[in-house]
Amino acid sequence: MKCPSCQADIKEEAKFCGKCGTKLSLICPQCSSENPPGNNFCEECGHKLTIPVEPSPKDLSFDEKIDKIQRYLPKGLTEKILSQKNKIVKNHKPCWQIKKCSADRRKNCPAWEFKTGDLCWFISGTVCEGSVHDNWQEKMHVCRTCKVFKSQIS
Repeated sequence: MKCPSCQADIKEEAKFCGKCGTKLSLICPQCSSENPPGNNFCEECGHKLTIPVEPSPKDLSFDEKIDKIQRYLPKGLTEKILSQKNKIVKNHKPCWQIKKCSADRRKNCPAWEFKTGDLCWFISGTVCEGSVHDNWQEKMHVCRTCKVFKSQIS
């Protein structure tokens, strides 16, 4: 087996390249689970690891994310988000990776559409827990128990 970064020969069971240190796990494009090198199918969801589900989203800056979602935010929330900018940028793993959302769920979710998965709780219409919530209060009730939300406000 060859390292994808430096092309060094490596053992099949290696977790890291001994030459350049590259982690050799495969990330499932369907559920974002980490799989050992050499797997053909995801151990979590069974998706074939050699078939991409869809192109990866462009990694947007924090300011680009705010620009994309600002018109969907309740009045006054932009300032609250900006006051948390340093904390949010530091913990930037998107919600669809943390929650392991399927491609179908992601396609119907504005957090995926706007590539703002670290700000998902600020966006109305997100597909959390499998459905869109009827109102902001219902959404926030779900958000308060969500590990994505908790990781940003703790």
